[in-house]
Amino acid sequence: MKGIRVAPTCRVIPVLLLLVAVGVLSAPASGLAAAGAALLAWDAARPITWSDFRGRAPANAASMTQAAAIHMTLGWHAVLNVTWEERTRRWQGVIDRAALTVTNTMDPLESWVALGKERSEVLQHEQRHFDLNEVYRRRLFNALAGLRAEGTTRAAAEQALRDALQETSSRLLAQASEAQARYDEETSHGTNALKQAEWSASIASWLTSLPLPPQEGKPQTRPGLGG
Repeated sequence: MKGIRVAPTCRVIPVLLLLVAVGVLSAPASGLAAAGAALLAWDAARPITWSDFRGRAPANAASMTQAAAIHMTLGWHAVLNVTWEERTRRWQGVIDRAALTVTNTMDPLESWVALGKERSEVLQHEQRHFDLNEVYRRRLFNALAGLRAEGTTRAAAEQALRDALQETSSRLLAQASEAQARYDEETSHGTNALKQAEWSASIASWLTSLPLPPQEGKPQTRPGLGG
């Protein structure tokens, strides 16, 4: 998986700052316009199926290493509460945890599978991509929910918190992109059965506990889950 985009937009309202950013992780896409297409949210009870891959495969798909590509998006929406703290004589900015949302979605119209390669092991490889994205969605939520900032003025506190949001989201989206690329590289796009099994076990472990995906090197599988 390669490529990342962060496209923040914001508007300031009294005391609160509304900020939205989107980071996109995708394999090489078909270029099919996705405007107006319904996105598919990650759901543990609803695994993806080949019917979710509606994009047009590249003309050279038959000669490509990967048999399919899933197009995923990590998005977040946060509301910042900025208030005056009399004790410190400074403005304090915090994330409104109750209003924070972080989403992990798949775009069916940008996701494709090469003709004749709709095999179960290929679908499971793509499912693990989506699952790995979910691990980073949870990491991103936890990281954003814990952000705080302060300033001598309300504007300074707002700006400091906005900068912290941008830096934190960009850093974690870059980590997610790197992890997705390493997953593809080490599993040879799912064709290395041993490495695929190791990654599948690790991702399953991260999804059933506090998300602790690898920051570098090979995936670390928790004891008792196999590898």
